[in-house]
Amino acid sequence: MDDEVVMIANCGASSLYYARLSENPEENLRATTIQGQCQGASGGALTYRTPPAEFTVARLIRRGGEYYLLYFLAEGLEITEERESKLKWGKQWPHTAIKNPLDKETFISAMGANHLSLVPGDYTEELRFTARLWGVKAIDLGDPGEVKSFLEG
Repeated sequence: MDDEVVMIANCGASSLYYARLSENPEENLRATTIQGQCQGASGGALTYRTPPAEFTVARLIRRGGEYYLLYFLAEGLEITEERESKLKWGKQWPHTAIKNPLDKETFISAMGANHLSLVPGDYTEELRFTARLWGVKAIDLGDPGEVKSFLEG
């Protein structure tokens, strides 16, 4: 992660669908390789790089005993050779690159954890609705005012 890009990597729970964002499994499989897991003799990892698209990103967190649903609408980015060369760990894993809605330090301060959830399309209204049903405060990380209020609160 840096001020421009958040790289989402997943060691096993990422759906093959994200290899090409296609409903056709054969198309997704053609964009995938299987490599040995980075931990050694622990099996294979599906390797692919998600193509750019619009994504909804979310993470349910707990801070000070209260739950918050952090979310934002993200622009997917191409994983170029330059971005690929910066990967230090888990190169075999599936990766999705998105534009960072904040600077690196603010993103880390707000998110407080890894393991983001991501889905193609704009589901921000659905997330806000779900948060209301749960009685959880939803924080749009794409809104500087909401982020500032959340971090100061």
